[in-house]
Amino acid sequence: MTHEIHDEDPRGTEPASQADDPTLTDDGRATPTSDPAPATNSGPWIVIGIVLLAVFVVVLIAAITAGAMA
Repeated sequence: MTHEIHDEDPRGTEPASQADDPTLTDDGRATPTSDPAPATNSGPWIVIGIVLLAVFVVVLIAAITAGAMA
């Protein structure tokens, strides 16, 4: 059994045209492969967390100050 040796790339050397490439837009730019991160409804929770942290810090400072005055 003989094997032929091919010097060419079996996949071909011609670049795919833009019409055949679904990953390119009409102007040649790459299309995004997936949607950006979905929007979450965490905005109010971030604000609530910051407010609670601020209240905790104020109460802590007040407790330390009251303890130092006593």
